[in-house]
Amino acid sequence: MVGNIDGLLDEDVDYARRLITAGVPTDLHVLAGAPHAFDSLMPDTTVAQRAQRILEDWLVEHRHPGS
Repeated sequence: MVGNIDGLLDEDVDYARRLITAGVPTDLHVLAGAPHAFDSLMPDTTVAQRAQRILEDWLVEHRHPGS
């Protein structure tokens, strides 16, 4: 996950693309309005809570496939 106003956005997207090209299962979420470290610096914001739900859903899906 990366915010669309994160200074590392381009590097993160490029890294995800290289992982995908190499055949590594990869999910990439670019969240609108989120700066670098938004999840730890602004944990009570809507975007941080959305990121947390995305992460939790991913964990459930991958820890308990088919649930």
